[in-house]
Amino acid sequence: MPEERTAWCSNQECKSPLPLDHSGPCPKCGKTGKTIGIQLSVTAKGVPSISGSRIREYVRYNKLALVTLAVITLVSPLVSILLPALYGLLVSYALAGLGLIIGYRAFIRIREIERLF
Repeated sequence: MPEERTAWCSNQECKSPLPLDHSGPCPKCGKTGKTIGIQLSVTAKGVPSISGSRIREYVRYNKLALVTLAVITLVSPLVSILLPALYGLLVSYALAGLGLIIGYRAFIRIREIERLF
């Protein structure tokens, strides 16, 4: 890895170039201080590549869960009418919770990823 070292005066107004082995004040401005910079050159090699994929997304339905969900949706209001006040309300809420759980199972989202190259 080739490198190139340079030195210059640390004074912001002067910044005159100095030899690397210089010591003492700057011959131009008389201030002390020297800044050394190193410049490195690096070469990297790489191999270009390309890839592709096909993504297919679809929804699959669970027919038994959908039928059960429809039955719960239709029966729940009737239960609250047929049972006495608080019992009808509690059974109706329980059926709503059951319907929520079954509703999550009724639809299944599927994502297929196929690598092309």
